[in-house]
Amino acid sequence: MRDEFVDTCGLCDAPLRMGQRCACGDNWRATPPAPAQPASAEPVYGIFDPDYARIFTKARCVAWSHGYALAMHGSFTRDLDLIAVPWAEHACEAARLAERIADGCGLTLNGHPPGEKPHGRQAFTLLLPDFSDPRFVDLSVMSPSGAGEKR
Repeated sequence: MRDEFVDTCGLCDAPLRMGQRCACGDNWRATPPAPAQPASAEPVYGIFDPDYARIFTKARCVAWSHGYALAMHGSFTRDLDLIAVPWAEHACEAARLAERIADGCGLTLNGHPPGEKPHGRQAFTLLLPDFSDPRFVDLSVMSPSGAGEKR
């Protein structure tokens, strides 16, 4: 077994070997670090996608300014699933929110009417600007005050 350092203490930056506890008592490494993943020619989409992080950050601010709370859900693999819930009395209509989020994030509405979902939810598809980009944003918006509620 080779005697190599695999990590450093989070408190004092002392070098640590696998399974070694630091003298300061802060850090314990029981398992070796995960092996590095081979470089891929394919772009990596999903939860580590910086475009999804950028879109969510901007969309959250737009939603909040229009009276909505915004959350992420889903797998984050082929698309970014967002749900907007009316949070304040001044919550705007769903279509207006979708337009403002698209404008604020540099996205485009797909040109189709929103899908009608249970409980008055409307679903919008927002496209990333590059025509060949396979990613998109699914935005579901709950109607304010239960307007158009469908069970």
